[in-house]
Amino acid sequence: MNIKIACRAIGKTYGEGELAETVLRGADLQVNAGEACILLGPSGSGKTTLLSIIGCLSTPSSGTLELLGKPVDFSRNDECVRIRRHALGFVFQHAQLLPFLTAQQNVVLTAKNTGLSAIAAEQRCAELFRQLDIDKMAHKKPGLLSGGQRQRVAISRALIHKPAIVLADEPTAALDWRHGQTVIDLLIEQTRDVGAALVVVCHDQRLVSRFDRVLTVNNGRVIESI
Repeated sequence: MNIKIACRAIGKTYGEGELAETVLRGADLQVNAGEACILLGPSGSGKTTLLSIIGCLSTPSSGTLELLGKPVDFSRNDECVRIRRHALGFVFQHAQLLPFLTAQQNVVLTAKNTGLSAIAAEQRCAELFRQLDIDKMAHKKPGLLSGGQRQRVAISRALIHKPAIVLADEPTAALDWRHGQTVIDLLIEQTRDVGAALVVVCHDQRLVSRFDRVLTVNNGRVIESI
């Protein structure tokens, strides 16, 4: 069994004393190679917090995280940066594109940072843009794109280097139903093609059937639907 993500008793508390708010209370989660998981739960349940911890963007208050079979040392910022750059593909709720670069340049820059050659990065970018129906937007800057187009550029950026772990926080929120389906299908297809692990936070129940596993964050813990 090739375990890509292993969360063990993850806890997260914000603040101290009377103002302390505990969001995660011993959350356990294991995702294997090639698995696509959807993470459900009401607003404020801790879904995004858990995703941020897995993505090495937030430090847990307790518990341990292993990615690709190795424990993550959150005290080492250089290690977290290396993991995010090479092992992870992250789709944020908002595209967060660099406004002074074109759509293509935003994606290719990320690819180069992971070690892809310029030629390989441009070829891979063109392929993803065609699949996501934004190939005609490649040379436009983010300010000239719609919200849905910007999000599809951001998804291309997350997938450009074929990461071992893909994390997506509401990736379809800015998309219509047709493009939302395309994005989810592409994320799942890419996951299976390269044997990656996929965890998607999503509120759209119509997409649940596409995933291998359905997980819910409830009372600070992860529960799997049977």
